[in-house]
Amino acid sequence: MYTQDVTKLEFMILRNWNKANDWLSELKEGRAFDLGGLLESEVYQYRGEKLAFLADPDNEPLGDLNISMEAMEEFIHKTALALKELYTKWNVYTDLHERRPYHAKKQ
Repeated sequence: MYTQDVTKLEFMILRNWNKANDWLSELKEGRAFDLGGLLESEVYQYRGEKLAFLADPDNEPLGDLNISMEAMEEFIHKTALALKELYTKWNVYTDLHERRPYHAKKQ
C-alpha cells in the first residue's frame, strides 16, 4: 500500500508541478556518487529504472489519494530543510564536493 501511495504521489507531482519535467532532466544528466552503502553504479542503475518507470503513464496506480498538493508541498519543504540540516551536520556536502563516498557519521 505504501509503495502504491508514493508512486501515486510521484505521478501527481509530475502532473501538477511546472518544473517537474526539468527535475527529471536534471536527474537524467546528474552525476551519481556512492551514497549510503550504494555504489555509484547502483545509483545509476536505479536512476535509469526510475526514469523509465515514471516515463510510462500506465505505471500510475488507479484511484485518488486524500492529500492536497499544498499539503504535499509543505511536507516536502519541511523534510528538505531537515535533511539539509542533517547533511550539513554529517558533512555530506563536503564529502560530495571532495567526491568521496558518503557514509553517515554516527553520533
